[in-house]
Amino acid sequence: MISGVFLASSLLVIITPGPDAALIARLALGTRGRVAPLSAAAGMITAGGLQATFSVLGVSLLLTADSGLFLAVQWAGAALLCYWGVRAASSALRPPPADPGAATAGPPETVGRWRAYLRGLACTGTNPKVGLFLLAFLPQFVPAGQSPGRSMAVLSVVYLTLGSFWLITLTEGVVRIGALADRRSSGGRRSLLRWVDLGLGLVFIGFGIRLALGR
Repeated sequence: MISGVFLASSLLVIITPGPDAALIARLALGTRGRVAPLSAAAGMITAGGLQATFSVLGVSLLLTADSGLFLAVQWAGAALLCYWGVRAASSALRPPPADPGAATAGPPETVGRWRAYLRGLACTGTNPKVGLFLLAFLPQFVPAGQSPGRSMAVLSVVYLTLGSFWLITLTEGVVRIGALADRRSSGGRRSLLRWVDLGLGLVFIGFGIRLALGR
């Protein structure tokens, strides 16, 4: 049932940069640890699981049929992404603190597990196109003669498992990059974080606009 083409296609989709990856990178660098980004990743996978379940049950089709409901969810997701984007970009463009010590090092940010989880859940869950994508993507790999519902459920589990491994790998990579920046320069992480904030802001705003425009 699980073909190499499905695995390769899924990995290509999963590793494509987007708001989820940007949020993971921001949390990993800002908190200087793995707890917050992994908690956010758990929220993203939870939202992905719900979206996949809705796809299997056909709820995504019902959401599409009700244009008013779909637009409401779409605009809510777009507004949230744009809000996060503006906050991140503002943080990047804000002048550094007058205290040289605070500008170069600074304490790690504190983001609780539950808060990070909810941010990850909202990041993925407020995009109704995730469910619609899975609804269009998964049926292509249902073997002939197999039950579509059962096959799509299995494919969803495999897809989400690959997504989990990718988010864990991404978290570990960003944490190591942050540690390397700290070793190379006392202000290395701070400088890197400002660039990440700017990139995160542009990514979120860009995806928010695309979502609002229905693209």
